[in-house]
Formats: sequence, C-alpha cells, structure tokens
Amino acid sequence: MLVQNLAPGAAARLGLSYEALSATDPRLIVCDISGYGDDPRHPGPYRDKKAYDLLIQSEAGLVSVTGT
Repeated sequence: MLVQNLAPGAAARLGLSYEALSATDPRLIVCDISGYGDDPRHPGPYRDKKAYDLLIQSEAGLVSVTGT
C-alpha cells in the first residue's frame, strides 16, 4: 500500500503513480490525497496548488479561532 500527499503531479514525476507501480505489482493499493481535489472531470480553481495545513486553516477561517 502506498499513501501519498505530495504536491500535484509530484508522484507521477517520481515514478510513483498508480499506473507506473501497478505494472510491477497489480495488487498494490495506491491512495493519493489532495487538499483541493484532483478529479479531472470537476477541476476546481485550486486543483494544482499545494495544500498545507496552516494554509487550509487560514482559508477556512480557523486561524481566527486558534491563533496565528
């Protein structure tokens, strides 16, 4: 099993995409985590941006509650 939350496109550049890895082991489970979504059928305006915890908290307004 591989779980990754690299920047969008980084896993593929490193040869860690499902397509590349499943050629070696078809039973492999790959989980790609994306902060803003990665579905090409429903591309959002932030799809290619990195999603850091503090950035997401700021955008959601949580920093006003938790502090800087």
